Amino acid sequence: MIKALLQEEPGELVVPAPITAEVDHLLGGRLGHTARLAFLDDLAAGRFTVACLDADDHDVVADLSVATMTWTSGWQT
Repeated sequence: MIKALLQEEPGELVVPAPITAEVDHLLGGRLGHTARLAFLDDLAAGRFTVACLDADDHDVVADLSVATMTWTSGWQT
């Protein structure tokens, strides 16, 4: 079911860079070395776009974090 879902996805499949390590770990622990290597092969083949943040992006994240603190009632700084 998941394989079909991924294969039918018409758009780009984007994976945040830190998540790739987590997926690798989970696949290795739950499905074994073959699944882990298949995922790494997919990454190397460009089947997923690995998204990374640069320094400017982290500034935006910090600004959004501060802005959200004012939206959440009871948030303490």
